[in-house]
Amino acid sequence: MLIEHGILYPEVSIRGFGHHDLAFLLHGQYAKWATPQDRSLTDLRDILRGIVLPSAATTILLSSENFYVYPKPSALRSLLVEAGLHSSDEIVIVCYVRRQDDAHVSWYNQSVKAQGNTSSLNTTIIREHGLWDYATRLQPWADEFGINSILVRDYTPFSQRTADIRDDFLAILGADRDRFHLPAGRENERVNRDILAFQRWVNHLPLSAKKKRRYHKQLIELTAASEGAQFFDDTPLLSLAARETLLASYAASNAVLAKMYLKQETIFDPLEEKDIAAGTALSGLTIRKIFRILAWIAGFRNSFQTIPR
Repeated sequence: MLIEHGILYPEVSIRGFGHHDLAFLLHGQYAKWATPQDRSLTDLRDILRGIVLPSAATTILLSSENFYVYPKPSALRSLLVEAGLHSSDEIVIVCYVRRQDDAHVSWYNQSVKAQGNTSSLNTTIIREHGLWDYATRLQPWADEFGINSILVRDYTPFSQRTADIRDDFLAILGADRDRFHLPAGRENERVNRDILAFQRWVNHLPLSAKKKRRYHKQLIELTAASEGAQFFDDTPLLSLAARETLLASYAASNAVLAKMYLKQETIFDPLEEKDIAAGTALSGLTIRKIFRILAWIAGFRNSFQTIPR
């Protein structure tokens, strides 16, 4: 359907729907938690060129969050030129930014369930603080491609599910949303507090990152299946006060971001208590909960309403 709109999403080592290998190799190496593939950056460049040059598409689309996490904008430009980019071609860099308290919680969830992180949330926040300093992180992209080439979008409506990010992105591409049959639901959901603690225990084992995350999709399914059953602890990982303190540390950066890229004073709405989802606190990770997690992984998926607490 994209190609019918003149949009080419080149099949260059796509994994998990994104061009992650391109991002890693442009950076110079794979992340410790990532599974490398055998082809070199030169190989992928040649594949990209072989797909792009004969195509009649008017738009070439590349996508990976790792272009942001491991930025090499000058190397990306070189790759695009080698793949056929002309000086008259327009480059648009779309970056969805998330309010930093939510971004840290989401990143922590992802890093534990899929990247082998064994650290606490507070340790991870301190270590990764610069990752969500958007003004600083986007500056190299602005230096390379120009401020007017960067389109910054607030992710808040999509995290709150009041809008669909796919609709928004298709509109940016100029594609007819009504012609796309998009599945309902969300990919790569979070895991609750207890299951996160269980995965952190697994991450301490002397296993490869790939083996540590072997069951992360089942654990995501378990979180969804147990919601509302009052069995697992599902309280927010950050209190309102902790979120306010965290957001204050990004206030100056966010002001620069809003002024530079959006020509406005602010980008995110003020934090309110209603923004923090309610949860049920239930005694931490007990033996009974561990047994239920292992049973779910083993394929025993009885209703949570029948489990004695």
